Amino acid sequence: MEKTRHIIIIGHPKRETLQLKIDNKEYKISFDGFKCEIKNEDPFIWNDNFFYTFCHSNVSLCKDVRTLIEKQNEEVYFVFVAKAKVDKKDITEIDTINEKDITEIDTIIKAKELFEWPKKGERKEGLLRKKFNKNIIKYHLPELVNGNLTEHNRNKLFTCIGDEEESFLPMKKYNDSFEPYRLDNDIWELINAKGSNRNYVVKKTSPRFKENIAEFKKVSNKISDISDIIDEYNEPIKDQCLSKLTGKQIKKFYEGFRAEEKKLQNCKS
Repeated sequence: MEKTRHIIIIGHPKRETLQLKIDNKEYKISFDGFKCEIKNEDPFIWNDNFFYTFCHSNVSLCKDVRTLIEKQNEEVYFVFVAKAKVDKKDITEIDTINEKDITEIDTIIKAKELFEWPKKGERKEGLLRKKFNKNIIKYHLPELVNGNLTEHNRNKLFTCIGDEEESFLPMKKYNDSFEPYRLDNDIWELINAKGSNRNYVVKKTSPRFKENIAEFKKVSNKISDISDIIDEYNEPIKDQCLSKLTGKQIKKFYEGFRAEEKKLQNCKS
């Protein structure tokens, strides 16, 4: 039976960038950046399975979405988008002139399972080890103190664990390297609240779309476009300008790059 696909779009601030070389190809990936251990790196991509817990998750992992993840005949994708952090020297004539005009998909997570956190005061490292390895606990999560997180310590908290094959960084060749897949900027009309730069989660079931026919049509069309992009990467890739990076491919770089970055940060040991 063909599964029904649901796409949740999450806008977040500009990402940090990192240069990688894999199979003789140059990649410039975008990600949340290396943080001090008392902060969180989210989504966490340096693992076989991507982990997502905090960014707008009170909406993106609300009850109706959690129900869909648990159903066998449904599939849920979380698509993270941001304005690109671009060096002016990398912009060519066919690109936009101003870096603020470039929007990219940095990460796509296909939900595999949910982890429901213990209640406040009971969030101990020992209970997390069934699902969270040492790097996830150390770098994806904020600090754990007396059974609580020092940040984002919500009453109800869930972690989405991604499928290791169908969660990926969608890369496309621009200039001489593979970079995150670029989208039209009109997606921000759906993400941003009118009159502010505040980001909102985009999903078909959001009341702001369901109650407005024109807006519902816009979001339906955009979700359909992104679904087509996901299909391009999930099927055998024929276009040599496309490439997908999974956690298995990039996790080996993490410790080396993080060690270099830590030298530049004022973090507690």
